[in-house]
Amino acid sequence: MVCVAVSCERQAKVKNVIYLIGDGMGIGAVSSLILSDEAPTGFELAPVIGLSETSSADNHVSDSPAGGTALAAGVRTINGHTGVESDGKPLTSILYKAQGMCKKTGIVVTTNLTESTT
Repeated sequence: MVCVAVSCERQAKVKNVIYLIGDGMGIGAVSSLILSDEAPTGFELAPVIGLSETSSADNHVSDSPAGGTALAAGVRTINGHTGVESDGKPLTSILYKAQGMCKKTGIVVTTNLTESTT
């Protein structure tokens, strides 16, 4: 499931996309932040936000490899697998799709680059 909120007004062509993945950023954590903070949060100020379901294909509780695959490729896979469909067919990540459109891409991490979600 992906939910995206957009305005119906005519928008200029999108120049940049920044895709942030925060560990532990489920609806409960984000709701708690919004309800407990007196100042508007980045979530409330952003013109567009989206939600992504990251449960694995074989369990409601996802491990990091399956969750990272759901975030990067938009497809659920089974726990313990990275970058492939449930049947093992390779997936193309959003990073490679953007590169295929001649967009500049990059990855910034605050943990080991080899962790599944990064």
